[in-house]
This record gives sequence, C-alpha cells and structure tokens, in this order.
Amino acid sequence: MNRKILLIISFCLFSLFTNSIYAQDKKLTDADFEGLKGKVKYVREIVSKKKKLIGLIPKESIMNCYDYYYNTKGNFIKVQYINDGKIGNQQLYEYDDRNNQIYIIYVYEGQENDTIVKVFDDNGVILKTKGNLFENSEYKYNDVGILQSITTYFSDDSFYIENYLIDKNGNPYDCIKYNKDNKIVERNTYDFDNKGNLLKTELYNEELFLVNTTKNKYNDKNDIIEENFINYKRGFEYTNTFKYKYDTKGNWLKQIEYNKEGEIVKITKREIEYYKD
Repeated sequence: MNRKILLIISFCLFSLFTNSIYAQDKKLTDADFEGLKGKVKYVREIVSKKKKLIGLIPKESIMNCYDYYYNTKGNFIKVQYINDGKIGNQQLYEYDDRNNQIYIIYVYEGQENDTIVKVFDDNGVILKTKGNLFENSEYKYNDVGILQSITTYFSDDSFYIENYLIDKNGNPYDCIKYNKDNKIVERNTYDFDNKGNLLKTELYNEELFLVNTTKNKYNDKNDIIEENFINYKRGFEYTNTFKYKYDTKGNWLKQIEYNKEGEIVKITKREIEYYKD
C-alpha cells in the first residue's frame, strides 16, 4: 500500500488491528505498512507534477515533500511536511520499553500543538487514546481479543461509534459508523488479498446508498499498479496506473502515476537511507 491515500488508511485504521490480542504474533511496523524492505532509517518523498513551459518543454513542479524517520525496529520517530524548503507540520513519536507507541506529538505551523496519549493493557493491547485538543477514543474487544468497536468523543460532547467485523487474518472487512443518536453515519467495506493488500473499498452513506468504490491492483512487490475509482452519485470515474524504478533492496525510488489517457498525473521520488548492518 504505497500510495498516500492507502498509507493514510493503513496508519489510521489497519494498524489498530495489530494491537489486538488476536494479532500480537504478527504485529506490523510502520515500515511494514509502507512495504519497505531492509532496515530503513530515513525516507524523503518528493511529489511533483509535469508542468509545460514556453516552447512546450516539460519541467517538474514540486507539489509536496515529506520526511519519514524510523527507529531500528521499523517504527516512526518523526514525520514532517516540507514546504518551500521549510519544515511545516510535524508528528513526533515516543514508545515504551515494549515498543508500544505511547505518544504522538503534533506540531502545527502557526497553531497550538497537540499530544495524543495511548493507553495499553499489560498485553500491549490499546485501550484508549487521549488528546489535548481533539478527540478521545476508547477500544472494545470480544472475549478472544478481536477489536469490535471504537468510540470517538469530541470536545462538543458529540461522539460516534465504529463497529467492525474482522476476518480470520485480522483484517477489517466491514465497518458501520453510528452517531450518538444511534443513527448510521456511513458504512465502509474492505476486501484484501492473502498478502494484506487492499483490493477494494466501498463507501455507503447514512441511507446505505453506495457512494463510491475503489479497486486496486498490485505487482509482485505489492506496490499498487492500478487504481479505479467510481463515484456513483456524481457519475465520476477515473483509472490511474503506476510505474516504478527500484533500488537493490526492492524499494521503489520513483513512482510515476498516469491517467487513462497516458498523461503523467504526478511523479514521486524517494531518497532512502538504511541502518548499517
């Protein structure tokens, strides 16, 4: 899952399921979620697009730049956004002696910082998160330790509950979100292959009307090579494809995204530094 939107899903959702008792024996790191091979220490991703200048000479125009720093266990130490050569927003991570991520410190450019504190039980299973500015969450499990629901509370006293169904591999395949009035807010479904790659997602609205569908294809390195998106409400659809250049470790250094007309949508380049063996 190497595209940004899939990474967001991975970090914010699927990582939760590796913290259940059910999944402790196959707990994945942040580097695992990104599909990185080897002992990666640092990754810089530079996202750009092709821009035509006078004389139709193509030139890359930088859109975004991200830095990812990893500890020796493969988990984040720091993630930061770079804008015009300056550090913008940052996320700083701290761990306990069992490598459980206990703090995330959000540093916002020109705004008040926030700290998310994670609370675990004696088995390393996450029980709740507590933030200074934003939401607090509580996690509930069944008798064999499989995550069943997450309740998220907001500062305005509102909350929503997400109820999950989990497959035998520990992947969520159905999630229904309710508000405090016990009314459905939305439903999401997920399909995975046996390698854990996200093949299909479907989003339904509060009336359980199918709003959009995303389907993905992957190469033998588990990197996405095609994404098809359909929005049924607006009648909008696109299919984008991806090509890669790899280093000797099998990590991609360059990803080029094309639309269905074969035009370049964006180019992402990586600089990767590894820990010494």
